[in-house]
Amino acid sequence: MEDIIIYTCQNSIYPHRQSCACGIALSIFTPSRIGEYGGRIMFMPSNAKWPVAISTLIGSIAQNLVGFSAGIVACLFLFDGFLVFKILGIVLILTGVLCFFNVKKVIQRISALNIHSVFKS
Repeated sequence: MEDIIIYTCQNSIYPHRQSCACGIALSIFTPSRIGEYGGRIMFMPSNAKWPVAISTLIGSIAQNLVGFSAGIVACLFLFDGFLVFKILGIVLILTGVLCFFNVKKVIQRISALNIHSVFKS
């Protein structure tokens, strides 16, 4: 993420504006906004393509987390009599927020599970 900030400060804003517009334009025509990644990295130099793609992915995850949390809060009011749904909703929101803000720890725990050995033939 620091690479993007340094790159932005050293260069003009025009390619960034152009890549953002291209990402939005491509995401309209592709399912699940998958074209946004390709559009955003299309106008970036080769040394900034991976950081831009990763920051776009993190932004999409944050946007989905906010939408998911708002939906759970709405369901908490909708299912007023069910205490189980309220507890489950609060646990899901807290889990999502904690996982989002502790990405390095989540990745370390997932990699410690040795899941990749299951998929080897």
